[in-house]
Amino acid sequence: MPQLNKLSYCSAITFWNNFLASYTTLVPFSYNPSLFDFYVEYFHWRPYYFLIFDKNKAAGLLPLVNTGRAWVSLPHFSYGGFTGVDNYNYNFNEEIIQKLIFLIKNEKHNYGFFQCDLRTIIHNKAANKRLFVRNINKNSDKNIYNKISSIIFLPETNKEFFENLNANIRRKINKASHSEFSIQIGGEELLESFYSLYSKKMYELGSLVYEKFFFKTLLETYNFGEAKIFLLRQQGKAVGTALLLSYHGFYESTWFATDKTEYKNYISDFLHWLMLKYAIEKKASVYSFGRSTSQGSVHKYKSHWPVTDIPIYQNKKTLIRNQKWLSSVWRKVPYFITKPIGSQLVKHFY
Repeated sequence: MPQLNKLSYCSAITFWNNFLASYTTLVPFSYNPSLFDFYVEYFHWRPYYFLIFDKNKAAGLLPLVNTGRAWVSLPHFSYGGFTGVDNYNYNFNEEIIQKLIFLIKNEKHNYGFFQCDLRTIIHNKAANKRLFVRNINKNSDKNIYNKISSIIFLPETNKEFFENLNANIRRKINKASHSEFSIQIGGEELLESFYSLYSKKMYELGSLVYEKFFFKTLLETYNFGEAKIFLLRQQGKAVGTALLLSYHGFYESTWFATDKTEYKNYISDFLHWLMLKYAIEKKASVYSFGRSTSQGSVHKYKSHWPVTDIPIYQNKKTLIRNQKWLSSVWRKVPYFITKPIGSQLVKHFY
């Protein structure tokens, strides 16, 4: 008798969303089950989303993706791993995930949503597959972190939030608000402008860039939350942009780029302020500035805001994304070459 019970897509999605809607712990946007469709549509990968039970009671959820080269929770997004009832968070370790992978292979399951019992899982054999997990819960003493997610727990009104900011941030926002910026908020109709500014900024930073179709597919498949492009213009020119994703009151600026010629007008602070205002108006509970290296320059910038830093733990000590030499080499490659090559390479840097 199979130990993994494959569920219908619709019933599993409903259960998944309802479980997390009643959840009191922090639930990042990457647990949005519509990313299941994104992984299938864009990467043609095989996602396995698990609903974990214990004695017929829901204990938690685990999104896991088989990329063909590795098993990842979750590739290309900052947060993954098991999320569930507090009693289970520190017991759901890498070994249990390997046991789930063994069951998938042993029972020859295709990708999908599955229900399984925690007490049944722990008595199985464990696979020995390449596994990468990023999680805000430290499930093992072996897990380490060098990345931080900087978040703000939001009040009910913009007025309350603005008044609680320090004088320096308020000064920057006020200066930027008098700099004749205009803001557009939308979806795929703003993708061309978003991508032009984003891809150039990533090149300046020496980072690999996703292709435009990555974002197009994400916008088309993202459900159960908002996926909004913010585009800041000055005299018609796009000078700042970001992609804001939300799920169950968690809003994150997932990709962010500004024109360095506008730094003097505090464009980064102003763009974050506009997204913070938007999130508060939507009754969000959390705004996230996204992931950055602990104590790096980006992290220090975010620390000027009233943020709470959340460590993002991972189960592997070395990922190629952490290698600083790659950035210095990549900046020397001509821009027109980096776009097609980088979009192919970045798929495999989870």
